[in-house]
Amino acid sequence: MPIGCDFGTMFIVAARKNKEGKTSVTAERNCFFSVGPEFEDMLNASDYRFVRDIENGEDRLFICGKDALKIANLVGVGKEKLRRPMANMVINSKSDKRAVKMLKFLSQAVVGPVEYEGEVAVISIPSDPISGEFNNIFHTNICQSFIKELGYEVHVLNEALSIVYSTNPKTEDEDGETLNMTGIGISWGAGGTNGCLAYRGVDTIRFSVPRGGDWIDQQTASVCSLRPSEVIVQKEKKSQDGIFDLANPNYGDEVLGGLYIYYRNLVETVVKQFKDEFIEKGTQFTSPIEVVVSGGTSKPNGFEALVEQVIKEVSWPFEIKGVRRAKDPLSATALGCMTAAQSKEQKRDKSKEEAKEEAKEEAK
Repeated sequence: MPIGCDFGTMFIVAARKNKEGKTSVTAERNCFFSVGPEFEDMLNASDYRFVRDIENGEDRLFICGKDALKIANLVGVGKEKLRRPMANMVINSKSDKRAVKMLKFLSQAVVGPVEYEGEVAVISIPSDPISGEFNNIFHTNICQSFIKELGYEVHVLNEALSIVYSTNPKTEDEDGETLNMTGIGISWGAGGTNGCLAYRGVDTIRFSVPRGGDWIDQQTASVCSLRPSEVIVQKEKKSQDGIFDLANPNYGDEVLGGLYIYYRNLVETVVKQFKDEFIEKGTQFTSPIEVVVSGGTSKPNGFEALVEQVIKEVSWPFEIKGVRRAKDPLSATALGCMTAAQSKEQKRDKSKEEAKEEAKEEAK
């Protein structure tokens, strides 16, 4: 069945439906960690995912995905650190020469081979940053090549628009007609934040800010004298336990206090940037529209309330009827890509059938 894949800085996520119509989601952390060959027996015994390769003339074992984060925190501070194939939403080839190899290995493992010839895959791609500091041309093409190599017919979809596809925000026009796929989608990722204003499924405004959860973790780690990987573990654990709540900042806990400060700064930056885009383009809506947020950075409790509060503070030029978080923030992008893949495959197959019928008619 058609598949959707989210190439996220923190996670690679794939979604597809089986023949019974049930959706399955596969996710893996987008990171790796290098250790010496003396760890091989331990890694094999624990069924860790790793690959053997040469780096700087040495035989090394590259642990991939969630196992890499575990080992990085176990080994502690040293010359090796947790490494990421992507940074600021795109392939991190400038700073890490192994980035392309590791991203290929991880993404192909998550997506898996085609189930039939002509199977469609849609992958998420971020918008170019509004700052213009880089573009996503290389990233787009290299990610497409990884999935094409598996046998898929590959298409790309703007990351923020995929949120709209999977969550379907709605509003009404001046005549009372319901407008599906109309609203604002914001994907709050690890490497950056993507936003779009969609009208009936078309992203009329799109932009990205190369700042996201990684930036929050790095800044918090710096003021708390911790490693970013340690902050990630604490943030995810305390968020899951309900201790980390952005609606009730806890400045008595150094890590939680730091996280709140940098979360708010990130939200303010993105919301103000969106406002500038609306003003520049003269965007107006006669009816209130909904904002849908998603992505791993949106998972802490109180995130929607914080976004809504900041939107009111900066006074967007039109009314919003609320901020909603996607049901599953981590998989929403992949699910939106899957929806697009299904549509593209159906249209393609329908066109082929119509062409066959036309050929039959002409042959008569």
